[in-house]
Amino acid sequence: MGETINIGAMAELLSTELFSFFGWDESGLTNENFKCLDVEAHGRKQSGTHPADTVLGYLDPWTDEYLFLHVDLKSYKAESISKSSIVTSLRHLSNATECANASEEWAEMFAMQKSEYSVKGLLFIFNHDGEYDRDFEKMLSSSSASAIPIKRGQGVYILSPQRIAYLSTIVHDAKETFYDCGLSKDSAEYKFLLPDTTLFRFQQEKADMAPIELMLGPWIIMYFEYEDDGKNQKKYVIYYYESGEDKHEFVYLIDYVFRAHLLRDADQVVVKAVFPHEKAAINFNSAKQFYSSAYSKDLHVQQKHLGGRLDKISFDSIKAVKYQYSKYEIGMKNR
Repeated sequence: MGETINIGAMAELLSTELFSFFGWDESGLTNENFKCLDVEAHGRKQSGTHPADTVLGYLDPWTDEYLFLHVDLKSYKAESISKSSIVTSLRHLSNATECANASEEWAEMFAMQKSEYSVKGLLFIFNHDGEYDRDFEKMLSSSSASAIPIKRGQGVYILSPQRIAYLSTIVHDAKETFYDCGLSKDSAEYKFLLPDTTLFRFQQEKADMAPIELMLGPWIIMYFEYEDDGKNQKKYVIYYYESGEDKHEFVYLIDYVFRAHLLRDADQVVVKAVFPHEKAAINFNSAKQFYSSAYSKDLHVQQKHLGGRLDKISFDSIKAVKYQYSKYEIGMKNR
């Protein structure tokens, strides 16, 4: 029993580190239960409750509504991550989220005295042995829509083992960037660039936190501002989730850099690929050459000038971080 508890604590430790870095709020309560409002439909006759491993939240920058994430933390070894286990977890989380949106008890426990908010679910799947190497998205997408037990109007997000490795790598590399920029890990300031959207008009371009949609996107852009030899330096780092197997991936990304005017208020833009294809660096350089030749005339910009701006956009591959906690070490800490 103690070993099971320690394995479960691994996901809790990692989630705390990740979500604090990305600026989310914590409700303060963990591993609590609240009453189910429909025990028969939700299959909760025996316990009569839903679990809440942790509840996190933030002010949504696009809707200006406070969003809570009711989180189900899973810590699995690789062989335990299957379509059936994920679908079962989604069903339970969907039911819990449905009750959370209507439960006064849940509000008293987790809503931090906020009167207006919405609750969505978040399934956090941590591979604690670091051996999971399958395509999680492909596995889940092979299910029919009817097999995914999420009701209309509800929102449930999934952080897969690979996505968690991606986010963990960002946290690790960003802290290394703090040191490179001469910043303290504890006092460093950083921002997340919010993508433009035609659905909502948001109030700020850079934010202190990263919403869940940004975490699940093809890239996360961070902004650093620091002093170097008495000069103010500004830098964007684009953490790239995709492989870069095709040069047109990078053509699209470079076009985004120009359309978002990143080089107007930064001295450099660094693209860092977390899961790069073996030819990603070659494809990136090919994309820069393609962009220069294909778009310089269309944009009525001298090719030399465009090339100078392209020189400020660089590429780097970084090794994905896989956190592996010892269940015995966690057990010792809990004593």
